[in-house]
Amino acid sequence: MYNINYIEAKKLTLESYHEFIDEGFSPEQAIPATLEDFVISMKKNNKILIAVIQNLSILSLKHNFIPDYLLNRLSDLKISSDLNNDEILEYKKDEKELNTLLKNKYTLDEDESYSERVDNLLD
Repeated sequence: MYNINYIEAKKLTLESYHEFIDEGFSPEQAIPATLEDFVISMKKNNKILIAVIQNLSILSLKHNFIPDYLLNRLSDLKISSDLNNDEILEYKKDEKELNTLLKNKYTLDEDESYSERVDNLLD
């Protein structure tokens, strides 16, 4: 699983999120549950980290909120130099959607203890 590309990581992120939703999780619960599903993979592959953080941010913003641990990590995301052309196009499409959603009104979901947990898990 560690050697997947951006597009595959995005697909898996969306599938995992929707599985949690189908199990009765709210979006506010499904976002951190999905994030935790990918912790080890994100630590081993920057493409996965970028795909998970960016796409969970998009999903949450579509519900008019964003957790602070995602918003704080967005500015640190660096596009990987080893993305192929298809991955770059998908990344740019997601980045554009994210930037559009960030211009809308949303609630910042702040949870200092969970933010610290995410920092510990990903650092």
